[in-house]
Amino acid sequence: MEIKTIKSLEIQIETLLEKRDSFGIAKEIEIYIKDYKKSLKDNFLERTDRGRNFLIRHAKFYDSIISLLYKAVLRLMFGNYMPLRDSVPIVVVALGSYGREELTVHSDIDLMIAYRKIDGYNIEKIIERFLLMAWDSGLKLGHRTHDIGEIEAVAKTDSTIKTAILESRKIIGSMFVWNALLDQLKAVRLFDQHGFLVQKELERDERYRIHSMGEMEPDLKEGFGGLRDWNTLYWVANVIYGVDNIRELSGKLFTEGEFKKFSSALDFLFATRTALHLSTKKRRDRVTLDDVPYLSETLGIESHLLFSQKLSSAMWNIHAFATKIIRKISKPILYKSDKIADLRSHRIDRWLYKIDGELLIASEVKFSDLNEFVKFLHKIPDEKLKIGESIYALLDSVENLENIDRREVLKLFDRENLYPILEILLKVSMLDYIFPLFEKVSHLPQFDGYHKHPVDVHSIYNIRELENINDQFINKLFNNLPKSEQRILKIASLFHDIGKGRNEDHSKVGARITKQFLKEFGEENDEVVERVSNLIRYHTLMTDVAYNDDIYDERVIFGFTSKLKERRDLILLYILTYGDVRSVNERALNSHSGRLLATLYQNALYSFDHHEMLRESERRDKKIRQIINSEIYKTQPKNIQKAVLEIKSNFAFFQLSIEEIIEIAQITKSLSGHWFNFENSEYLTLRIIRDKTLNFDIAYLLNQLNFLSVASLELYELFDGAKYFKIEFTTSISPDDEVALSNIIEIAFLSKNDNRKRFKKLNPKITREQIAIDCDYSNSHVRMRLQVANQNGLLAYLFKLFEDEQIDVVSTKTQTFKKVAKDTFLFNRDTISGCDKYERLISLITVEIK
Repeated sequence: MEIKTIKSLEIQIETLLEKRDSFGIAKEIEIYIKDYKKSLKDNFLERTDRGRNFLIRHAKFYDSIISLLYKAVLRLMFGNYMPLRDSVPIVVVALGSYGREELTVHSDIDLMIAYRKIDGYNIEKIIERFLLMAWDSGLKLGHRTHDIGEIEAVAKTDSTIKTAILESRKIIGSMFVWNALLDQLKAVRLFDQHGFLVQKELERDERYRIHSMGEMEPDLKEGFGGLRDWNTLYWVANVIYGVDNIRELSGKLFTEGEFKKFSSALDFLFATRTALHLSTKKRRDRVTLDDVPYLSETLGIESHLLFSQKLSSAMWNIHAFATKIIRKISKPILYKSDKIADLRSHRIDRWLYKIDGELLIASEVKFSDLNEFVKFLHKIPDEKLKIGESIYALLDSVENLENIDRREVLKLFDRENLYPILEILLKVSMLDYIFPLFEKVSHLPQFDGYHKHPVDVHSIYNIRELENINDQFINKLFNNLPKSEQRILKIASLFHDIGKGRNEDHSKVGARITKQFLKEFGEENDEVVERVSNLIRYHTLMTDVAYNDDIYDERVIFGFTSKLKERRDLILLYILTYGDVRSVNERALNSHSGRLLATLYQNALYSFDHHEMLRESERRDKKIRQIINSEIYKTQPKNIQKAVLEIKSNFAFFQLSIEEIIEIAQITKSLSGHWFNFENSEYLTLRIIRDKTLNFDIAYLLNQLNFLSVASLELYELFDGAKYFKIEFTTSISPDDEVALSNIIEIAFLSKNDNRKRFKKLNPKITREQIAIDCDYSNSHVRMRLQVANQNGLLAYLFKLFEDEQIDVVSTKTQTFKKVAKDTFLFNRDTISGCDKYERLISLITVEIK
């Protein structure tokens, strides 16, 4: 959009001045401002320099408007008798972000009108008319009006007023008054410098209490590394050194290279904030995940991930640089009379001190290589330490970043208090040099609506939570661990999300690359490597199962524990999960989620006493992995894939081929009622599926076919209440009998009271010694094993008995070999109560031979 130039506006105003039309002047300026605002977004998008330079131009625009208004007011007030501008004892001064030429597009315009009261001028009237015309022009003003003689006193009353006045920049007015104001500013700077620095430290601490380190949705102004960090550096440098541009301190407090890195980060932050304000059409400084696509596209960054990573890195650099330089400036003043006036009694090593639980670096230090730096880390007391701002003296302190003793790095995991070390490494940007695995996840955002922090921050917070457990039970578990187990837990916890940022499952990638890292860094214990890798591989398993599955279902529990192998790994995973959830957000582990995890843990502990069930779960898990990796599974629709994994019976996975399992899932998913087919060639094979709406009377079917010898019978629980039956006989039937067989199967689905159902009396021979019932097979199942001479009608007799006793058979595996029948039945425990019922069952089974 084209807007008229300031020159053309001045010509219009000149015409209106001749008519003394102050209202007309205000309206023309208002139109000019509105046109400018409409063009702002296009101007921003068209330019490549969208950072501070854009804000400077924006501030200059309002400088020209304010100058035009002030000159117009003087013309209107004095007419042809206007004195020289310097003679009118008024100066209009920009304050705050406007004074720093960092005015954002929706910010108020903060002004101070300073004056000297002279009897010959109606100062109040001039100022009043200027303000009225400014408001009529649509300017959003925040203003202060002060006699030049009172500015010093006013600034001394409030640090906020002091910082605003320190940012004074002359727009237009009397040079005499401006020079007098500069003298006042000098006095303001010198007043109570110690108190001013203390106040700024308190304000910073309060900001960091509200805004944590490395937030995923940062506040660009008040957050960690936000513009307020930069503002504080400016104020401190201005008060102590009297500089308006901190670049004047280059070579004295920082190198030119350090300043360029900081300046580039600040420029990106300015550009992001401007884009955010233009997008939202209001002054909002919190960047939400919903803002990221627009901001990344507007700033020319194709990847949303890369934009967030760049923003996080920029804010980190701003915070680190500002904190380091502020400390350099303020230390000689603050510590003159502070608690560390005499450091000698607190010395740990040369320039390293510990006072009241806070670690302090007393002076600048340089390390020749990473080995020296790691030795310094080992000298830090193994205690819960507060890491003070002095630690930023370690920024850029290592000259050679290549040479490192890897074994010494692994020794850091032996510390009882590892978190202070990790916090130091994170704050001074050395985490990825000491632990190279962090290189790819440094400042890496997590767009999952769950995590609050990038991967690197979240990872070290996990260690913080482990070393400060507030749950009594979990804390006791942790404290009872041998040091070797705590070490395994800390390694797995630190690297649990290290595989993020790749296309593959981050748990699998993390397990693989951590295993490689440990071997390269000299971990000699292969068992440690494998256990760390397995914990990382399954670090999300506990929350996945606890929050999404039935944690009272034994199949779920045994499936869960089969991946952990040992009880001690369950304990480590439980504590790791606690730290992981807490490091996301303290409120993420509420009473409900905490109970779910605790219940899963207790139920899983019990399962380790049932080794046979565990072995079954391991076999099932292995078969499922084979299925998932098969081509036929990959081509199935999602609902079929899901159905396959929800099949309840372990035996189904042991006995059936991948193709059979998928076929059964396909049939069952489309089933309404029942389905069956049979093959009648060398021998007869029946396959039957019924859904949860029907009961299949297998006892009736087997009773009617008692003249045939059963070679094998398989009964599997599927999903959604469905069951699958497969019966193989040792011989076939006549083709003429196939229609009758179909009728028998259909009748088997009728009500048990249907008069078409007639059972033949069967009397198999079974002794008590041939029956074994395991009452304690599992919490939900009872197992019965039977080994007896094969007899026609044996299974028909047993299933009729189970039906009459209302015993739910959930799984069956029967085989006949060399005239011996070996049958295994799993019963639903809820349909049998107490071992007295088992004795009754045995008596019923064996009654016929008494």
